[in-house]
Amino acid sequence: MHLRKRHASGTPSSSAPKTARFKTITLPQLVERAKEARDAIEAAAAGMSGSRNGSGPAGSNPQPSLSDLMAAIQNLENRLDKRLEKIETRHDEMCTGLAKVQSRMDTLEGRLEAVEASSTKQYVQP
Repeated sequence: MHLRKRHASGTPSSSAPKTARFKTITLPQLVERAKEARDAIEAAAAGMSGSRNGSGPAGSNPQPSLSDLMAAIQNLENRLDKRLEKIETRHDEMCTGLAKVQSRMDTLEGRLEAVEASSTKQYVQP
């Protein structure tokens, strides 16, 4: 008889929810990687710009110009800026919501303490 391994929740491992695992990257790390990529593209473009005048084999694709590469980099930077703005906005919304939840929890804890204090007074006999 074959027994399937069970999770702590009691569900068989084969029916356990599958969660995707992503490598976490911080925003500063993402910005640093984008800068490194831009620098690498600029260096490659600078190296290509001197050998661009038909020195490649016949029928080969022409190399992109430095201005094309810079425009592509600018486009990527603009997209990253927009994405960063959305992330920051969502973060601010979440922080505001969290503050509201924390305030509500504090209020409820205060009420609970008051109820507990009044209930112990009623049932304690001298």
